[in-house]
Amino acid sequence: MIRVTIGCFAVGVALLAAGCGGSSSSPGGTGSSSGFTTTVPSSQQLGSLSDADEQKLCMELDTYLNSSNFTGSIIEFSCRTTGLLAATLSPDQTTSGLQSSCKMAYDECLNGDAGSATTSPPDTSAMCASKPTSACMATVGQLQACLNDTFNVLKSSTNSVPACSSLTPSTLESALKALPSDENTTEPASCNTVEKECPEFMGMIGSM
Repeated sequence: MIRVTIGCFAVGVALLAAGCGGSSSSPGGTGSSSGFTTTVPSSQQLGSLSDADEQKLCMELDTYLNSSNFTGSIIEFSCRTTGLLAATLSPDQTTSGLQSSCKMAYDECLNGDAGSATTSPPDTSAMCASKPTSACMATVGQLQACLNDTFNVLKSSTNSVPACSSLTPSTLESALKALPSDENTTEPASCNTVEKECPEFMGMIGSM
């Protein structure tokens, strides 16, 4: 699975993935505000794609992973988390002190090296270099569902991290406990399906 680490949980995009996993496609296949889409028929099995369809899916996935919708979601989660963690280390644990430390770290993350590193383009060359074997029974639609479901997890995780302006001494501890982890975040069932039906393909894109 394409993985974007969120706390201790690796979110398969991942992606980065909006909208619950459907199997519909739209012209262009570049992804949109509603999630990843592809022009490759959703019923096609990944292990039986033609060379042309495999390259098309790969290119569309690459475009999606490098879209502002995808990378922007990663940045927002990363920088909100950075701000929250900075607030916990603030010597001034008043409401104004927490919010000030949080906002400073959040802004630095958005504008500095941290934001740039967070959005380094995924390398899809490994996936594009070789096709899954015929043993890979997962369909394009199931892969699309996995990507979109995991992006919903990312969005939900982002929403669980409070904005700096809402931090107070009484909410700081609960905000930290709400950060995604292995204990409170579950991999979408749709991704379990793809991993079961096509572990080799998930391994290919999981290394990206």
